[in-house]
Amino acid sequence: MVATDNGNPKHFARTSVHVKLKDYNDNAPAFVDDRYEATVNEDALPGTVVVKLITVDKDTDVNTPIEFYITSGDSRSQFQIRSTGEVYVAKSLDRETIDRYELQIVGTDGKYVFETKVTVQILDVNDNPPYCLRYRYREILSEGSHPGAYVLTVLATDYDDEPNAKLRFYLTGDNNDKFSLDKETGVLKTVGQLDRETQAKYSLIAHVQDRDKPTWECSSQLEILVSDLNDNAPKFTMSTYSSTLPEDVEIGTLVTKVHATDDDIGINRKIRYEFIDSADGHFLIAADSGIVTLAKPLDRETKAMYNVTIQALDQGTPQLMGVASLIVNVQDINDNPPEFASKLYFAKVPEIYAVGTEVARVLATSKDTGVNADIYYSIVGGNEHKKFQIDAKTGVLTIAEQLDYERARDYFLTIQAIDGGIPPLSNHATVNITVTDSNDNAPIFSEVSYRAFVREDAKTGEKVTQVSFSVIICTSIIMFFKKTIAILFS
Repeated sequence: MVATDNGNPKHFARTSVHVKLKDYNDNAPAFVDDRYEATVNEDALPGTVVVKLITVDKDTDVNTPIEFYITSGDSRSQFQIRSTGEVYVAKSLDRETIDRYELQIVGTDGKYVFETKVTVQILDVNDNPPYCLRYRYREILSEGSHPGAYVLTVLATDYDDEPNAKLRFYLTGDNNDKFSLDKETGVLKTVGQLDRETQAKYSLIAHVQDRDKPTWECSSQLEILVSDLNDNAPKFTMSTYSSTLPEDVEIGTLVTKVHATDDDIGINRKIRYEFIDSADGHFLIAADSGIVTLAKPLDRETKAMYNVTIQALDQGTPQLMGVASLIVNVQDINDNPPEFASKLYFAKVPEIYAVGTEVARVLATSKDTGVNADIYYSIVGGNEHKKFQIDAKTGVLTIAEQLDYERARDYFLTIQAIDGGIPPLSNHATVNITVTDSNDNAPIFSEVSYRAFVREDAKTGEKVTQVSFSVIICTSIIMFFKKTIAILFS
């Protein structure tokens, strides 16, 4: 820049001016990549960084902070993003639920908005045990089946991906050596010749293990039946069944369920149940199911136990049968209240008897048994002054406070006997206690001291003063016996 004046000669001066441009936010930031690809194991802990997003901004001198947001592709909020651009795991992942996330991410510096996409592939880890598709298998084989005959295939799966989904099959159970289970495919085949007369039923367990984690396994029950002729009689699972019923159960109540098996199959093993002895029709049995129900009311006090006989008949030819016993015990319920030996008890007791002296003893019994027959005694009436007490277990009635004939001569106590059942039952009896008199009251003078004056010239026999005393006969009606005595000069 040059400055001149208007003089003659002209003079001028020269200087330099430097203009520095100041940057401002006039350029939008941008992600380095339009799309990011990342992978993460499904067992990654919360906080694990999946990918870091890098941004660029031409406004180099403007330090504007950028905020990031996940706008779509993560409905369960499994991921979050830090201000540094780090996308990290926020919640536990599960590849078997969602194995791929397409995240739409936007960034903003407060003025401009820019976006990118992040694809997160969830990698499988071996975190799922094997799952058996069926809990139980049941197959029927002829005893004529040749060794190596196909029986069934055990079905199982693993929700993990290969190679974490590799399974191993193996077999356990009694006499499982008659069969082989392919450890790779789960195919079950016979190994030797079957013989129904030796064993008609095989109960086996097929185990399926995770090959990398043998402690993870599931199992299925295998029931293999061998068919044959009707040469086996039905057999009850128990020779003697027992059941206990309360005596107040309703007619139709389930008593028990008996069960018999037949080593044969088909019509030869179909069983019908019936009573040989039903205790005079007290019980009914369902012919097809073996369910025994009550047909008549029970009363333990009349009969406490029933012993009946049941037979199971198959439908083969010739018809064969098996026999079992059923014992029904009748359980007591609290349906009989206590009964006193006497409804009225009498007792006489002198008033001078000491506290704790036995006055009377009551007794009540119950036709029930057990806790229902436990009797407890208490005084529920006539003992307002607490003169008596009763032992709750023995029924012994004793004096609780000193008696006084002059105050009360008769007591009428109401004794309650209650049993230990639920709900408890009770009964009552009366105890009439008569208190007899004893010489326990001294005469009482009308004055504590008497004072009299006598002349010195009084004659012998002359009256000096007069004293009186009384004796309490009965304080309940305040009766006195009074006596007056003249004192003479001697």
